[in-house]
Amino acid sequence: MDNLLDLIVPLIFILTFALNGLFKSKKGQEKEGPSPQPSAAGEEDPLSDLREEIRRRVQESKKQTQPTREIVPPAQRSVEPTQSRNQASENREVAERMKKMALMQKQVKA
Repeated sequence: MDNLLDLIVPLIFILTFALNGLFKSKKGQEKEGPSPQPSAAGEEDPLSDLREEIRRRVQESKKQTQPTREIVPPAQRSVEPTQSRNQASENREVAERMKKMALMQKQVKA
């Protein structure tokens, strides 16, 4: 009985490997075949429509994400020193709050 299993198991692996190779080669031949032809009514391939739609949306999103900065000469800028100091102190306060929150989250997890 052990000898029979020693023969059957490798044969099963070899057969599955061979059949898998055959099916993969058939799939490769199908993919290499000619692309689907448009219908006689003059309709385009639905995939090409989809590709064109995706391409158009990507271009639109690129236009929206590009920053449109207006260059203002230094003489026209009106920034008070107190504003920048206040903003810097607020930034420090926010950073400290974030550190405290991170510590509290670590304590909760522990």
